[in-house]
Amino acid sequence: MLSYSTARFLRCEVLITFMHEEINRFLEADYRTKQQHYDSLFGTTAWQTITLDAPDIQTRQRRLHDLYRQQLLTVAGARYVRSFCMRNSKNTTDYFLFFATKHRRGMKEMKRAMWQVDPTGNFVFSDCTGMGQEFLLHNDDPAILAKEIYYHFRGKRVTVDDIEEFVIADTAFFKYKSSLSLLEEKGRIVVYGPEGRRKGTYKDPALQIYFR
Repeated sequence: MLSYSTARFLRCEVLITFMHEEINRFLEADYRTKQQHYDSLFGTTAWQTITLDAPDIQTRQRRLHDLYRQQLLTVAGARYVRSFCMRNSKNTTDYFLFFATKHRRGMKEMKRAMWQVDPTGNFVFSDCTGMGQEFLLHNDDPAILAKEIYYHFRGKRVTVDDIEEFVIADTAFFKYKSSLSLLEEKGRIVVYGPEGRRKGTYKDPALQIYFR
């Protein structure tokens, strides 16, 4: 768990290995220091309900993952948290990597690095944050993000900076301008740019866009 002292620093970034397989395996074990260890790991006693309310493996995995992520956001004070799932040769979850930071650029650069990873060997590297199904990082079709952006901002007038914040904080992507260009081509957005602005350009963070 991120400490309170770590969370005070704006540009501090952490990459945490969350050993899901072992954590899940011993969740129902009976040993003297179990509660102490799990309370310390999660920073809460809420993990205890997972053994009662999560009867199947997938539900338990999601609940453990989501609880830890929520604690990084609320207790540790991180602004941006993404998780990446590492699967073994048997296609079962071995562990999660949680990246947490208070700085948008830190998360953007982390995503840039992750998208450049070429999965090899026995592991499949995928983004697991906030998705019902794991999302392979090489699925970079701009239409996928365009749909996410459109339905999130539909009916609103926002800035390019607002859109970037959403993309970095709440999606698996970090590049988004091709998706905006696609929406503009289809007439799904109205761009309030200066005279002479070239269609498909979104350099100014203060540029306003209305989602029809």
